[in-house]
Amino acid sequence: MVVLMQLVMSTFLIWKTQRNIDCNNQVFCFLINKLHKNLAGNKDSVFVSLEDDFQTIFMKTAVVNLADENEDDQASLGEIREKSVKYLRDLFALLDANNDNFLVENECTIHNVSFSEIKQAVTTIFKIFDQNRDEEISTEDFPNKESFDLNKDRIVTFNEVIKKASDGRVSNIIFLPRPFQTLINKLDSIRDEKISIKEFERFTNELFNVLDDDNDCHISLDEVIEVVGGNKVAMKTILKPYTSVIEEFLKNLIKKADLNNDDKIDLYEIIDFKDFKFLTDSLESFKRLGYPKLNRSSRSRWANILEIKDDVSLWLTVADRLLQRKEFNNQTSCL
Repeated sequence: MVVLMQLVMSTFLIWKTQRNIDCNNQVFCFLINKLHKNLAGNKDSVFVSLEDDFQTIFMKTAVVNLADENEDDQASLGEIREKSVKYLRDLFALLDANNDNFLVENECTIHNVSFSEIKQAVTTIFKIFDQNRDEEISTEDFPNKESFDLNKDRIVTFNEVIKKASDGRVSNIIFLPRPFQTLINKLDSIRDEKISIKEFERFTNELFNVLDDDNDCHISLDEVIEVVGGNKVAMKTILKPYTSVIEEFLKNLIKKADLNNDDKIDLYEIIDFKDFKFLTDSLESFKRLGYPKLNRSSRSRWANILEIKDDVSLWLTVADRLLQRKEFNNQTSCL
């Protein structure tokens, strides 16, 4: 019954957003329209043109890869809206802990994320970076890849990308910090400078196996902190502002989007949400946070490599600690 209700709700929401083309008074629909307008310009659909720059090509291709249902290498406003509703529904389901199709105040945080939800996210990420849709992530997916072909042999290697990206400071993968080398080796297990969908999924399965400390096929923030190790109190203190802002945002959203004053919201109310000032104020709060910073008096061992800041280098140390765990060689049992 729950699945049937979700299907009916999704169909209604897709019909509603597609029917109401001039829905710029609704925050959700306004953002979709703005994305389409920014990428499509005066055209009806989003597609890549020869005049586009590197960043625009990447963004347009990602949108087309995610939203193009009729496989015409374009993404219409209707297709973008349909895919956006799907992602909104998935996010709603992630927060809806008791699966009753409503969000209440005590559901304003993500306590546990299941393996199936992680797999959905991983599939989306892969589609974004697999720009040419050949089920592999490689230098062939680079927009304007010719600019990375330093020796002009029409083949772009990892080393050429690294050298170009570092302005010549790093000429080979072996000179990268160990976390980067380990990550590349784990993703590209057969060393062909391509990451296949199978390799990507295998890496995800191994990473989930590491983080799922109690083997319940769900991971939580506490489990991640426990697995990473180090000063757990300090790590929670660092992350507290971010989790607090997200929780406060969701609580305020429930209050402001609750049109019938029943202290809970459904997907309909989120679609109809019209408070643009709340959105603007919330975005400013997120911007002020910046990215999580680790600080200590002594500089970490990665600090001088690639001229990165000390707090960034400490995050590399955290990543290295995670990637070196022996559990990384095992697949999760949640398949």
